[in-house]
Amino acid sequence: MAGVNLLSNVDKEEVVVETSGGGGLGSDLKISEKIKLGLILGGAFFYYFSTDYLNNTYFPEKLAAPQAELKQVSGEIASTRSKLKELEGLKKFIEEHRQRIEELKNRIRALNEIQNGQRDRAVRMVDYIVSQMPDPIWIENLQLQVISGAQISLNGYSRNYQTISSYFSK
Repeated sequence: MAGVNLLSNVDKEEVVVETSGGGGLGSDLKISEKIKLGLILGGAFFYYFSTDYLNNTYFPEKLAAPQAELKQVSGEIASTRSKLKELEGLKKFIEEHRQRIEELKNRIRALNEIQNGQRDRAVRMVDYIVSQMPDPIWIENLQLQVISGAQISLNGYSRNYQTISSYFSK
């Protein structure tokens, strides 16, 4: 037989290694593929643990100032919101009182109009009373009330009762 080696061209890393346990994670992988898989899994573990370490040690120091500022701004927002609610209550209170003031102004305006109109009527009524009054009657007090209907109250005196009765019978 000739001395020809057919396996001399085959790289050792490309040789498939079979193990007898069968069905494991790397049971039918080449050695180079196992090394690649190990490097990938090792890199993933390194990334996970290094980011966890950095987040717990390095970044909190760097983030402390912005987090404090964020808490301060959040507190200011909360206080501004409470002030806004208070101001909305005051706004409602002011609007209610403005409406009440307008109602009272309208009432005062109406009463002034009535009073001015009634004053003309009252002046004519007093003029009529005085012009129709006989001489022996004197008035001490004259009151005119317009609040609940027109009422006139006269207080006075006369020389006799017949003059008073004749005056009121007119």
